[in-house]
Amino acid sequence: MLYPMSETKLTFSIDEGAHLLSVAIAGTFGKEQMDALTAWTKEVEAAVSKACDKDGQRLNSMVDLTGLESYTSAAALGEMGNLMRENARYIRKTATYGANDLLLAAEEIAALIAHRENFKAFKTKDEALAWIAE
Repeated sequence: MLYPMSETKLTFSIDEGAHLLSVAIAGTFGKEQMDALTAWTKEVEAAVSKACDKDGQRLNSMVDLTGLESYTSAAALGEMGNLMRENARYIRKTATYGANDLLLAAEEIAALIAHRENFKAFKTKDEALAWIAE
């Protein structure tokens, strides 16, 4: 039986004063969303690079996954890993929050793909903010 996929949502903003990249990812990501996902990751990469090149300081990254349902394509998960790898030199720490247990495992895979050691997943936003502030 086919189940309709929820609407996907990809947003980001950069608070240059706080040196904070805020990202929200929601929905289900599969082959059908790859073009949009790839275009979005390129936009994030360019914005992060531009922000960091202005003052030479790295950003912290907060990623809201409360609305993320699943990755149904290894390519989609790989694209997120690529984003993490490409931005590694610009990011001080990345904290995610709100993912379910299955997605927590997928996050760990993406972090491994990206060779990121400054990455940690949390259940709540408050836990993530506390770690970012350390």
